[in-house]
Amino acid sequence: MSKIGIDGRLINQTGVGRYTRNLFAQLKVLDKKNQYFLFSPKISWHSLREQLLMPFWLLAKNFDLVHFTYFSLPVFYPKKFVLTIHDLIPWTHKTGRASSLPFFLYEVKHFLYKLVILIASRRAEKIIAVSRATRSQIIEKLKIDPGKIQVIYQGIEEKFQFLGKSNLNSKEISKNNYFLYVGNAYPHKNLENLIQAFFLVKKNQKYRNFKLVLAGPDDFFYQRLKKSVKLKGQGIIITSVRSDKELVSFYKNAALFVFPSLIEGFGLPGLEAMACGCPVVCSDIPVFREIYGRAPVYFNPGEINSLLQAILKVMDNPSQKLKMVKEGKKISLQYSWEKCARQTLKVYEDSHCL
Repeated sequence: MSKIGIDGRLINQTGVGRYTRNLFAQLKVLDKKNQYFLFSPKISWHSLREQLLMPFWLLAKNFDLVHFTYFSLPVFYPKKFVLTIHDLIPWTHKTGRASSLPFFLYEVKHFLYKLVILIASRRAEKIIAVSRATRSQIIEKLKIDPGKIQVIYQGIEEKFQFLGKSNLNSKEISKNNYFLYVGNAYPHKNLENLIQAFFLVKKNQKYRNFKLVLAGPDDFFYQRLKKSVKLKGQGIIITSVRSDKELVSFYKNAALFVFPSLIEGFGLPGLEAMACGCPVVCSDIPVFREIYGRAPVYFNPGEINSLLQAILKVMDNPSQKLKMVKEGKKISLQYSWEKCARQTLKVYEDSHCL
């Protein structure tokens, strides 16, 4: 019996947190031969303490294998570990706008990010990439042996696929009168273009009372978005999501889910929307083509008019919308956390980590 530690420091975050929670839960159900421990010491990621103290903390736990579910890890940890890389956005999209730090400190932080990713990927026994698009970037940017990288897709929780009717608890929006985006407001999410396209949609008489709901954390990046774009009185609602039940309600009652990102590692919100029966329009980028297939209507994320036309194409064509909902449901059923956990366990075993 092996003792396997899974890094749970980001357990309460959105994307990585959902991945970690579901992977850990499924592994404990599937694998009765090994012991699993979700660890979360009071050591922040991207910190000096992570590099200097966490190796000793981990050694004291005496894990046979550690799975770091995010690239921020103690690079001097000497024992075996598996690393999940969700994306290489810090590597491929360098911009001072992606940080609340002064530009010089951001440059230093960005350099250290890249160094940690590079060292960690070199030292890992195996790397799990969440998409073929991410795997290709790892090979191209980090020059890692392709045989070391396994693509394992994320999954959809059953609550998104099988929960029945879900009523909105909001005085500002009602069923089918809003477009939805779920996620953070980092620069690569391209929300400024989404907002500009929404303003153009509202010039159409049919949609002048529509709202745009941006559901994400009330953090520095959303605060900056509020300052950079005049949102007051424009039908734009920025809100936090307090529970998965509320998130499902947002998906199920939206007229459309819009995903305008310039780059993503996987794109879980789009799949969640499809599972809830919400049609998706999204950026025409490789990872979305890979994960979503024929279900969405795609647009050029760099062109506001392309985004506008994609929204109108769906909204003005009810039969198109129904077809997208049906195809989206079918696509979403291909992804499960059980499958993700089974393939992850095989990575542990095949790499002689156990």
